[in-house]
Amino acid sequence: RLCRQVCCPSARTSRVMSEGGNVDSMDKLHGVTDFSALTSYSWNVFRYLGDYMHLAGVIVLLLTMAKNQSCAGLSMRTQVIYFLIFVTRYLDLFDHNQTAYLVFFKLTYIACLTVTTTSTFSHPSTACKSSKLGCLS
Repeated sequence: RLCRQVCCPSARTSRVMSEGGNVDSMDKLHGVTDFSALTSYSWNVFRYLGDYMHLAGVIVLLLTMAKNQSCAGLSMRTQVIYFLIFVTRYLDLFDHNQTAYLVFFKLTYIACLTVTTTSTFSHPSTACKSSKLGCLS
């Protein structure tokens, strides 16, 4: 039966038609496509690229801060707000089963923001704290 469904798309098309499904011209030509299998897997290359680029940016920030031993250009308020946003956004770490990939990235982002936030407080003379919009002066 599997060979008949794969080799003979008209058999699958007639089966879908008999079950009351919608069949368009592409289904008649190529057979019925099961899109539910495609939508159940939502990861794509752009998600991975975005995650790794974000991580690379955070690493560059931390390395620059370590090299210069300064937080010049960073706003204390912005770092605290980012920290609060990431911590509250990733509270689902304790609630849901997640892949190791997601757990790793979420914990890494929280750890990196903890380091940048504590650095702005440990080097207050180099961090911007007076301007509402960050360090503009």
